[in-house]
Formats: sequence, C-alpha cells, structure tokens
Amino acid sequence: MARVLIIDDEETVRMFCRDALERNGYEVAAAASASEGIDMYRADPADVVLMDVLMPKLDGADATEILLREFPGARVVAMSGGILRHPEFFLQHAQSRGAVGAIGKPFTVEELVEIVRKAKSEGGTRNAGTGMQKR
Repeated sequence: MARVLIIDDEETVRMFCRDALERNGYEVAAAASASEGIDMYRADPADVVLMDVLMPKLDGADATEILLREFPGARVVAMSGGILRHPEFFLQHAQSRGAVGAIGKPFTVEELVEIVRKAKSEGGTRNAGTGMQKR
C-alpha cells in the first residue's frame, strides 16, 4: 500500500485529503506544520508528500528543498490556494524548488487521487509545469 504524508496547516484540508486518499486505498499520515512533517518523513519516509506551499514559520517551498536535500528521491506535490486566488505563482515556485507536481486549491477528490497516483508511479513532472492542476 502506498503511503502519503500530508503537510498542511489547515485542519480541514488535512482531513479532506486523508479521507479521500484512505477511501482510495492509500495509507495516510498528516502533519500540521512543515517542521513536523519533515520530522515525520525522516522517521518514516512516505511514497508521496502533499505539501502546502503557504504555511507559517517554514513555508512549503523551503520545506521541499530541505526534504530533497536529505532525500533526493522524495516525491513532493505542492498544494496552494495562493494569495488572492492566484496559486500559480506559488505552485511554480515550489516546482522550481523540486516539487514533482502541483495542484491548486480547491481540488476534487478525483484531481487529488490522480496527482498522487502520477507522483507515485511516474515520479511526477519535475520542473516541467505540466503537473500543475487548477480548478
């Protein structure tokens, strides 16, 4: 069973993603901050990390860079609603830091499951920009 680590400071997003992914056969762990998520990944690496881009203290782009420095094979998918509902800038920034894909909030269960599946099976779309999904 593939394991997904959700790192997002919004409890509702963590709950939505956990429920959606567990219903689709994934094992899920969740962290409320980037530093907590990095510690969890160090203790038990996941197949895919869903990383919120905009978080207090340590943002998702910097956290992605830290994870990839320590674990070059990590597969991180950036998530963001962005400021003023323009997540593209934040998602592209995360991909430039090493995220293999990106998805704009809000997203559907189907979109979430598809981007996780792609990140797990294909290694995502590192720096290609084609992994970005936005509703």
